[in-house]
Amino acid sequence: MLKSTGVGFEYVPMELAKSAEKRNATEVRAFRQAIVGLKNKDRLYTINEYAVAFIGRSLFRASIDVPANVVVGPFETRVFLFRNGELLSQYNARLELHRQGFEELTYGLAFRRPLIYGFSIIVIAMSAGLLAAVAFRGVGR
Repeated sequence: MLKSTGVGFEYVPMELAKSAEKRNATEVRAFRQAIVGLKNKDRLYTINEYAVAFIGRSLFRASIDVPANVVVGPFETRVFLFRNGELLSQYNARLELHRQGFEELTYGLAFRRPLIYGFSIIVIAMSAGLLAAVAFRGVGR
């Protein structure tokens, strides 16, 4: 059941490049394991079987750590409900990731008001340099 739904690291859909189509199954399996290992190391693939909490009969909550380097924008998601290895239900949803807080402010300035952003960065850099010069004035004498 997991293979048909693409659930689990062993079944993540991957397409071979044309140049790799002549590889044997052992090489492809090793390549897949290496990719999954790298994604695990970067915390892009994680397993947490108890991250879903049912709030009501058909309402649930899941907390997901989103990596800092994730692309902002729309995502198509698939939610599967399994019980004892059997697929009970499947739901497709569209999510929209947005920036918030200081990240949204700096992104907005950089791409919508680049002149203000540029001057702000120059002022911050100069202030940091002056502060460092004052703080370490007597050091090294």
